[in-house]
Amino acid sequence: MAHYIHDIVAKFSSTNILLIGDIILDHYAFGVVDRISPESPIQILDVSRDEYRLGGASNVANNIAALDAQVTITGVIGNDENGKMLRDALKEQGIEDALFIDNSRPTTVKTRMIAQGQHLLRVDREKKEFLSQELNNKIQHYISENIDRYDAIVISDYAKGVLSKKLCQKVIQIAQENGKPTLVGPKGNDWSLYKNSTLISANRKETEEIVGFNLNTTEDIKKAGNLLLETLEIEVAVITLGPKGIFVATKDSQIHIKADAKEVFDVTGAGDTVLSLLSLCTAIKCSWKHAISLANTAAGIVVGKVGASTVTPEDLYAKVIYNENTHLKKLKKLADVIVELELFRNQGRTIVFTNGCFDLLHPGHIRYLEYCRNRGDILIVGLNSDASISRLKGAERPVVKENDRAEMLAALTAVDYVVIFEDDTPVNIIKSIQPDVLVKGADWQGKEVAGAKFIESYGGSVEFYPYQEGYSTTNIITSITNK
Repeated sequence: MAHYIHDIVAKFSSTNILLIGDIILDHYAFGVVDRISPESPIQILDVSRDEYRLGGASNVANNIAALDAQVTITGVIGNDENGKMLRDALKEQGIEDALFIDNSRPTTVKTRMIAQGQHLLRVDREKKEFLSQELNNKIQHYISENIDRYDAIVISDYAKGVLSKKLCQKVIQIAQENGKPTLVGPKGNDWSLYKNSTLISANRKETEEIVGFNLNTTEDIKKAGNLLLETLEIEVAVITLGPKGIFVATKDSQIHIKADAKEVFDVTGAGDTVLSLLSLCTAIKCSWKHAISLANTAAGIVVGKVGASTVTPEDLYAKVIYNENTHLKKLKKLADVIVELELFRNQGRTIVFTNGCFDLLHPGHIRYLEYCRNRGDILIVGLNSDASISRLKGAERPVVKENDRAEMLAALTAVDYVVIFEDDTPVNIIKSIQPDVLVKGADWQGKEVAGAKFIESYGGSVEFYPYQEGYSTTNIITSITNK
């Protein structure tokens, strides 16, 4: 797959997907359990951190956006703070919001309580009644009026009341009339809702409940795939089989690809990742063999992460081209780093943070980063974005663009993670990461260091690297321009 992955993934940025489904806000409460309640024989979770992520249909949208595609999500949220938080999260990820307010229900929230990397309990806040006719009409009208903008329609059903049979069939009809493929992530025991869609992607258990028999053998799986094609009148049936990979059936072929995961930490959202990859591959009309292979690779990546995570082009390149032995896997979004750091903290590791522009990487930078890494066990580098550098240093900077600067930093052995941030100071990223140690150059001694007071408030420390003369990006640029 290595020889064609760039060609496929590069086309994702030109696609535009419309997603309809149940919008969920995922809440993760991370903490430590070290005692039993005196009130009842239950564990006490001492919560140290709360994280909020896009879940349900919004996680599918987030996966699509993470792969550089355009995506719009429509559905309903409540008229509450969680709804506002969810909308803000969509905007932050570059997902277009076509949501409607339902004053009769809360925004759906799933709270997962996690200690020492293990899930203890999940608490759901939701209302599952179907939408009013008024809201159904609003969604249908939006889709009818905007269908020409999109290359494919994704229906992501989590059985929270948005997708009635009438609405699903109307969406599929609109898509068919306009020559747009529809891809479905199903739920429940009545899949007639999705009849005449293009593709349905479901896991083994969901499929077994629909076809009425267990998928124990290859023949069972093939029989189930063909049954779905015939009874639902769809073009493609995809069955995810966990450790046994992914199976796809079309009227012309059957493909079974083995699982691509070395370590499974959390299966949350794996189906969403598969559906997002398939929607993009369908939109660009690549072969089913390539589409399933890429979706299988993405699923193998996401189950090695905590919670409903996303897969980026860099993740795919790292897995497919370099078999994970690459610096590209160090390039992370802040949300992914935050969750992974919980595992390191539970192992007692010291988290070190530093930040900077790192424009025109030179030996001074390398020595500085090696110093930072020796202050602890995990080094996270916050990298100023191109826009923030231009604001700080002038329109002619940076010389090297942010993605290239990030990749060069990631190639250094001393660096464990690189996270690009847009603000002029790293205060917000520091508050999110909560490092044990913040390192700055000695030229910052005696000055107000951004984030220092916050770090010291919980017992962290600020250290200064002894300043070394002779290395300066500005001097290098001046030397070049004066020649």
